[in-house]
Amino acid sequence: MTFSEMIPFEDNPRELTDSGFKKLKKSILELGIFKPFIVWKTGNRIIGGNQRYAVIHKLAEEGYDVPPLPITYLDVPEGIARLIVLRDNQSDGDWAYEQLAEFIADLEKFGVDKALSGFGDREFEDLKKLAQSPDELRNS
Repeated sequence: MTFSEMIPFEDNPRELTDSGFKKLKKSILELGIFKPFIVWKTGNRIIGGNQRYAVIHKLAEEGYDVPPLPITYLDVPEGIARLIVLRDNQSDGDWAYEQLAEFIADLEKFGVDKALSGFGDREFEDLKKLAQSPDELRNS
């Protein structure tokens, strides 16, 4: 399936702000497309990756050559497809605080653009504080 054959999920309950669009665009241009799209075989509709699709669609309009995209196809009933739309946007798990502190320190050593992570400067500072004293913050 090519990019042009994929169809955004019309009932997607997520919105992409201008700020989010800019961040995602920068990430795609700098890091590439590393996360597969989830495409529902019924109508080739995207049930995971609609925001990435919107950014790539705009880039294509601007002349960006869209490479072959990683795609996972699902042949499921509509109810399950709708659950996957929600589930794909849900985050699970908690931070492993000691590892997080080391991970952030390592990122800073590499001199990479931390904004590409999706976290802003303030969020990074909050994560650093959390990693330094997780028990204090959890109990407050």
